[in-house]
Amino acid sequence: MTEQQLKDQIKHLVELQKIDSKIYRMKQDVQSIPSQKKTAEEAFQKHKAQLADAEKHYKDKQMRQKELENEVLAKEELIKKYQSQQAQVKTNQEYSALTKEINDATADKSIAEDEVLRIMDEVENEKKVLDDEKARLAGEEKKLKEELKKHDETQQGLQKEIEALNGERKQFMPSVDPEILSQYELVLQKRGGIAVAALQGESCGGCSLNFPPQVVNEIKLQEKIIFCESCSRIVYDESSL
Repeated sequence: MTEQQLKDQIKHLVELQKIDSKIYRMKQDVQSIPSQKKTAEEAFQKHKAQLADAEKHYKDKQMRQKELENEVLAKEELIKKYQSQQAQVKTNQEYSALTKEINDATADKSIAEDEVLRIMDEVENEKKVLDDEKARLAGEEKKLKEELKKHDETQQGLQKEIEALNGERKQFMPSVDPEILSQYELVLQKRGGIAVAALQGESCGGCSLNFPPQVVNEIKLQEKIIFCESCSRIVYDESSL
């Protein structure tokens, strides 16, 4: 291979690298989309679960309120029953015993009524909070759907761009020596989509390895393909192209 042919090969590789760098970045973006969608969905589901727990707590409290209200009604019936019996007793001892039962039932009824009032206030406050949270969750759900749709559209757009770039890539394939292309693609896979690096002073532009003067000269002369001993990337001199 002549010096000019080798220079042409390096030029083709540099152009190919530009395309492959774009493809690599876009593929990385595509691969990150599912995790972004998952993160958004998990945040929504967490809030949804918290709201479900709050609703359960609210319903449990409503049930407790109903139980206490029934208890108050039961105590009222019990008091009426004792009062009715009291009107029929014939001894002071029986009358006193029923009076005690009435007093005890009245005290229990009063405690239950106070508890009902306390729970009613809590239920009312929790209802307001729940309504606000439901409205918030509905807003979050709308935003989530929009976000997921946007991610899907972004993914579709990236895939179309990748397809277009792959089309451009194919145009360079016949121009690159098969053996050089094989080496290039091997490094491309191993080094995060960067197989060609420009010489930076006396160092590799890919990994910053410092080259000895002889290697620097060989890179600038472009009489052969030079691979970095550290990162295996093909190193070229921009000023020589």
